[in-house]
Amino acid sequence: MPFVHTFAGNPLDRADARRRDAQWLSDAARSDEARFLPMHHLNVLVESLGGTPHLGWLGADALRWLEVDLPPVFLGIDDAGAPHFAQDISAVHDPSHELNLPEGWTFQESRGAAMGLQGFETGILAQARAQLGWHQRNQFCSVCGGRTRQQKGGHQRKCEACGAEHFPRTDPVAIMLVVDGD
Repeated sequence: MPFVHTFAGNPLDRADARRRDAQWLSDAARSDEARFLPMHHLNVLVESLGGTPHLGWLGADALRWLEVDLPPVFLGIDDAGAPHFAQDISAVHDPSHELNLPEGWTFQESRGAAMGLQGFETGILAQARAQLGWHQRNQFCSVCGGRTRQQKGGHQRKCEACGAEHFPRTDPVAIMLVVDGD
């Protein structure tokens, strides 16, 4: 059986043309079809009732009253056309209480949670965690030191002072699998 990397699958269409349209993104984030994956200090919400754990997607209404001032990161659209976003809610002191989460819904360390998720969800989680982490680390311009702001649904940051554009990058890594025999 061929080896499948845990974080390799992601069924969402990243919809490059859509994420360039600020009005579409705003409307999509307020729509009834929108789904949000909240992350608290890069820990992901997981629903684990009934056996297999799943990503803890919430509707826009569940997060709206939290008054989080960070814009969501657009992850893409599913086959039915529903927009999916990651939302950093790290500013919320006790998100489980504030969201009034039912039994079986918990924030879990992302890498550990991924080991129990279905393959297609791990790719979504990897994208969400990577992009939110990048935004946390890149709030200031590397050219002039000015504050940057999120654009294009979270796929770019732009400096408010000098106009420099910043994009997430993939860090160089080596992934190895050690085997013995066939």
